[in-house]
Amino acid sequence: MKSVSFPEAPDCKKYKSMGLFMYEKVISKRMNFLRKVPLFAAFREEDLRALSEAFHARHYRKKEIIFYQEDDTHDFNLIMSGKVRIFCYSPSGNETTIRVLVPHEMLGEFASIDEHPRSTTAQAITDCTLLRLRQERFSRYLREMPDFATTMLRLLVQKLRWTTEYAEAMAQYDIGGRLLHVILYYNTKIGREIEKNKCYEVKLGLNQGDLSSMVGARREWVNRLFCQWRKQGLVTLSHGTINILDLPAVEAERDRRIGSFSENDRW
Repeated sequence: MKSVSFPEAPDCKKYKSMGLFMYEKVISKRMNFLRKVPLFAAFREEDLRALSEAFHARHYRKKEIIFYQEDDTHDFNLIMSGKVRIFCYSPSGNETTIRVLVPHEMLGEFASIDEHPRSTTAQAITDCTLLRLRQERFSRYLREMPDFATTMLRLLVQKLRWTTEYAEAMAQYDIGGRLLHVILYYNTKIGREIEKNKCYEVKLGLNQGDLSSMVGARREWVNRLFCQWRKQGLVTLSHGTINILDLPAVEAERDRRIGSFSENDRW
């Protein structure tokens, strides 16, 4: 892979002014993080270092907006810590939650590639740290480093596959099935095992309103479903944390809801 060098980002210059030890500590931490990001798995050490010096760290507080839908910004971001909610506004001003992104995932890469305005809004669910790369530097990597471009294509295909699977789930399941599908998906990504093959904790950080917008339902119906599932010993929701109480039973309940629409499902 051809090496590409960039000027240091402003925050790196700041750390360098605080002393070589502090600077090397920051760069080493970033390199360790980037090694775990699939997009940079093929990078050599010197390229990882150059990339670490080119990224600029930005910190966001809980609920802070990272960028708005229709913003004309094109920087590429990686989530170093925290969670980010991706949502969009309808013409009437209602929010539709699309996805939750977690550490090591990309953020805003579409605008970095096509230079169009942002298609969604990104908001910090928790306190977050992002690594940001200027769009012109990101584009230069795509042009000059074939392995980087190939890996980016693969990751974009993965996102497209997820979108296809999500659309299929939205079409096949009733509202309860959609919601369980979302819960089970995020359990595979960030769930913490409490009891092997049975109980899991998913700190998604979304409230009932966020979840209802994600599956196309009214909030009161989502509340009703969680009340029902709590009584059945399936799932509970409290302060943004979802507890799966019986994983096999939850999976069975989701599968039971394929195509089980009725006249009462006008959510």
